[in-house]
Amino acid sequence: MSRLSLLVFGALLVATFAQFCPQCQEMCRDARANFKQDFSKVTAGQLQTFMESECKLKFTGPSIPVCTSFVDQNSGQMLKDFQNGLSDQQICQNGGLC
Repeated sequence: MSRLSLLVFGALLVATFAQFCPQCQEMCRDARANFKQDFSKVTAGQLQTFMESECKLKFTGPSIPVCTSFVDQNSGQMLKDFQNGLSDQQICQNGGLC
């Protein structure tokens, strides 16, 4: 694959994920409300299950599996970010969605 093709592909990938930024931040707000701002006893599995259900509420069609795949791959890091007090914007930026 040529260098230009890789750059174009990378730009498209970033643009694709960037469209999820508002929903990602909304999902983070919902998670904070659901877990009452206390992630000290939340497991990555619990967060993953909650966020997967949020994917189904916030997205439609082919965006749902993209969202759930992202959650499956990143729930552990997201939990650490919540536990470390990062903002919704920072959490979504760390995941490459903003």
